[in-house]
Amino acid sequence: MNTPSSIPATIFVILASKETVSSSELATAAGVTRQAAHYHLRRLSDEGVLVPEGSRRSSRYRLRADRVAGYPLHGQMEHEVWAAEKKALGVLDPDLLSGPILGVLNFTFTEMVNNAIDHSLGTSLSIRWILTKSTVTFEVEDNGVGAFEALRESRGSQVIFNRLASSPRASKHLPPIAIAALESS
Repeated sequence: MNTPSSIPATIFVILASKETVSSSELATAAGVTRQAAHYHLRRLSDEGVLVPEGSRRSSRYRLRADRVAGYPLHGQMEHEVWAAEKKALGVLDPDLLSGPILGVLNFTFTEMVNNAIDHSLGTSLSIRWILTKSTVTFEVEDNGVGAFEALRESRGSQVIFNRLASSPRASKHLPPIAIAALESS
């Protein structure tokens, strides 16, 4: 069983690999009751570290974003989105954009935005930035149909997905949710 001081650490470990965490997930991971997990999630929420989503038993918690922005996808250029975000990040943390991290952020951010623009078939884009002393995390989310559906629609066929889903390599390299999406295509 975890000590109370290690439960917040468990929360951050979980949130390093997924967007949100529930009290049930935390309870299982930390080896505590759901009520104890809820207490720690609520405390971090009250401190402004986490943001609750949903209500009651369906509540989930995510890290508070230092910046949230939205953009229309139609007519958007990834370098324009990056320029706006880079300017805003410079205001939040002037030291953030110095050194080699700038090139890494530029490349990864613009690639993700470009994929949303070119392949999502969506209409809007949401950007979230979470800055800590040791990490920079960003999320690029669109309201499109998803990569598999967009590819299927562009090819006009689902045969490629059925083959891919049944491939032995798919089970080694794709998460189960991706295989399920392929199989249902």
